Amino acid sequence: MPVQAKVLRALQEKTILRVGGDAPVKVDVRIIAATSRNLAEMIRKGSFRHDLLRRISPPTLTIPPLRERREDIISLAETFLEKYSLEFGKQGISLAQDVKALLEQHPFFGNVGELENIIQNIVNTTGNNRVVSEKEVENILADSLVTTVRLNKNIRTKEMVFESSRFGPAKQDDKGLEFFLKALKTIKISENDPVIRGIKPLLEEVFQHLHRQLAGAALERCRDPVTGRLNLQGAMRLLTNDKEMRGKEPLRIINKILGRRQNHSVTEEDLEYLVAFWKETDNKSE
Repeated sequence: MPVQAKVLRALQEKTILRVGGDAPVKVDVRIIAATSRNLAEMIRKGSFRHDLLRRISPPTLTIPPLRERREDIISLAETFLEKYSLEFGKQGISLAQDVKALLEQHPFFGNVGELENIIQNIVNTTGNNRVVSEKEVENILADSLVTTVRLNKNIRTKEMVFESSRFGPAKQDDKGLEFFLKALKTIKISENDPVIRGIKPLLEEVFQHLHRQLAGAALERCRDPVTGRLNLQGAMRLLTNDKEMRGKEPLRIINKILGRRQNHSVTEEDLEYLVAFWKETDNKSE
């Protein structure tokens, strides 16, 4: 935050103060900023200044994930094919049309990095002057986490429904976290899985989302029917199954769920936000 204040001051006043200096120096700069973080969420948590975002935001270029711009998949695949052919000293490797169709249908939850790893693996296991077949690519993807587990279209849903050749299609009555846990226990991950490198942020996002849903559901369940107030301690005891929980521990749990410092103050608005988050996700999944 102190650095953000200095950057904001430099942008507003067009002056900086050098380290050890006592006189402001005029500057004329342009800033190109990029981030993968949710700045709106950071502002809500108090970890990013709203006035700084307003100062640097226009114009903003949003690059959607690869699964939302499938027209780029083949051109990127061919770029990576050329790159790794040169790197591995390979020649004449090309992708058959059915391989291109297969890649265009792939979900790519690991984004561009997953595609790059897949093409690198293809080039590494293919000889010179070969047209890579669909069967060969299917074999490369056979042990992939992304191939084994296909999430439904919207990853932010109350019921994360999985379909896997390893444990059969989802049944109508297999819903929610119970089925989610069953699915996790059946997943087999290869040491050569192409998405390993990029899966950590996705898993963190999934479990953060689930944690907020659970907290919101627990809070709503512990709402006082007369006053309408949320019973934080009761909800956190329910969530953790710790009947002896007391003191500041419920506040620390809420701050952890919201990604804030443990000693950050927790307001009624914070709790209602989690309830609203749960209700919004619940409505989207119906």
